[in-house]
Amino acid sequence: MNLTIKNAFLVDRDTAEPGTLHIVNGKIAKEGAPDATVIDAEGKILMPAFVDPHVHFRTPGLEYKEDITTGSAAAAAGGYTAVCLMANTNPVCSNMEVVNLVKKLAAEAGKVDVHQCVSVTQNFDGKTIDHLKELDDTIVCISEDGKGVQSNHVMNQAM
Repeated sequence: MNLTIKNAFLVDRDTAEPGTLHIVNGKIAKEGAPDATVIDAEGKILMPAFVDPHVHFRTPGLEYKEDITTGSAAAAAGGYTAVCLMANTNPVCSNMEVVNLVKKLAAEAGKVDVHQCVSVTQNFDGKTIDHLKELDDTIVCISEDGKGVQSNHVMNQAM
């Protein structure tokens, strides 16, 4: 898809100024394509999507509060393209089995990139960290959300 967004206030990490953004074949380009759809964004701000590093979609086990489908839809509607789910689910996300279930459901929802946090300690027990050795390199975050690691030694070993 080719798109030109003109008269927008462009904001990114280096810029905050009025301008035009061209998208050619799905990528940002310096010049627009002749067949581009043109959108006049007068009075609008155009910026990169947001990442929320702390959300609770509650899958597995607590879907009556929120689930991946509804949470992903809400995130996308709010301008987020990536979220990081906390591990305080039931069961606690302390292993790749739970992570892989969440990844599968997130792919089916298909709205935003979903990253699943894993608990710092096994099942939030406050002391066991052996499960961290079993994680693969897709894990971007560990968290003891809602509990906090109470032992400096355990936290030091986990890090």
